[in-house]
Amino acid sequence: MKLYHQSFLLVFVLLASFFINQLILGSPEIPDAILQETRPASFVQAIAASSYFETAVFSANQPSAPSKKSNIQPPWIEAAAALAVDLKSGFEFFGFNVDKRWPIASLTKLMTALIVEEKIGDKKTALVSQTAVATEGASGGLEAGGGYLVGDLIKAMMTVSSNDAAVALSEFYGDESFIKEMNVKAEALGMNQTKFFNPSGLSVLNQSTANDLRKLAGIILADYPEIFVASRERQLSIYEINSKKRIELPSINKFSGQPDFIGGKTGFLEEAQQNLLSIFRFNNRPVLIIVLGSKNDRFEETLKIFNWIKKAYE
Repeated sequence: MKLYHQSFLLVFVLLASFFINQLILGSPEIPDAILQETRPASFVQAIAASSYFETAVFSANQPSAPSKKSNIQPPWIEAAAALAVDLKSGFEFFGFNVDKRWPIASLTKLMTALIVEEKIGDKKTALVSQTAVATEGASGGLEAGGGYLVGDLIKAMMTVSSNDAAVALSEFYGDESFIKEMNVKAEALGMNQTKFFNPSGLSVLNQSTANDLRKLAGIILADYPEIFVASRERQLSIYEINSKKRIELPSINKFSGQPDFIGGKTGFLEEAQQNLLSIFRFNNRPVLIIVLGSKNDRFEETLKIFNWIKKAYE
């Protein structure tokens, strides 16, 4: 009888231990502070986290991932965050601080262009107000009182990062409603760390993450690739409807005109430093490279990553 009680007690202790462990490990709530401690805070830590370079989740219907041909180490990047991913398969080549929120500056205009395409279309004519023309920062050379095709205003945003065009488009739809649509779309895309306060990106409160921007770039490339086409051209022309006055828009993106460049967007604020989102063609794959908060040269940093991909993968 004594042996029976001892056996029963042992079984009870084992079962209790199992259920306690399940409660702890299965808890859905993990404090954000703990999550932050597990993420690489620097490039050095990211290099050590090999999963940041090799892991990806694939479904049976997704294309195969690129195969590695060399163990050459990724380049040193002086930035707050960076990400390189094959948009075709979802394979992540490279990344650090991919969930770090950062002021995205004029990368905001990617969402602005997407909302315009979805809610307005590019064939209508928008009148440009004095308020829009007076907007701080990059200008598309628009005239107050002038009428421009919505599609041309998108081109102005994508080539010279025109703040006046972004404001004019927002005013055409209705400022408050437009910004609301930007945030609704971000939520629908699962961009949970993203918030917009204006259409131009002049606000430091316009913030996102590399992972969230990955979702935005993917949907634009899939549904409205013409947005990126505008950024691919070295120079474009737009016209004021009534006077037929032509405005030349030379691209500020150093990658524009290169044969393997699919498209992208620049962004700069003093608080954000240099941001750049670029999509390149590599072995018939669209490779997205995002650099946020570059301290030196965002184009050089992006090119370092792309050249490393071409050497390390096939």
